[in-house]
Amino acid sequence: MNIAHFNYGIMIAPRDDPAVAGFVDHIDAVEAVAARTPGYVWNMVDDIVLAAAAADRKITERPGPIICSFSVWKTVEHFEHFLHKTLHGGFLRRRGEWFVEGQSEMVLWPVADGHIPDIEEAIDRLEQLRAEGPGQEVFTLDHVRAQRGWCDGHASR
Repeated sequence: MNIAHFNYGIMIAPRDDPAVAGFVDHIDAVEAVAARTPGYVWNMVDDIVLAAAAADRKITERPGPIICSFSVWKTVEHFEHFLHKTLHGGFLRRRGEWFVEGQSEMVLWPVADGHIPDIEEAIDRLEQLRAEGPGQEVFTLDHVRAQRGWCDGHASR
């Protein structure tokens, strides 16, 4: 079993604007690091927003230029390592320079080994998270961290 991840953010300016160049100019480098990171399985490098539009699906109703990330990892821990302990972590810490604060969402869900989700599945899972909240089928990193904390605290009693 693997973990799929999908998230989007709304940038403060379009991709070709110098205000976001410090982020946009490094996307390929961050994707290259992801591909070399332990636990990496796959990521969509095509324009996800265009793929969603072609599928006649909106990722969000929120206005602004959207950028997405869509990947599969062996475990949540592998994904978290990539997020925080690689080149990506530096960009994550600086996200306030390029993204509208609070205008992002992330969803994670289990996928069978060998299964590569498509944009339809990703949007379905995002909508499921919005409708039902986190659980075993769809969840967030905050949910996973809270479960770990409960399990750690419970085990130590």
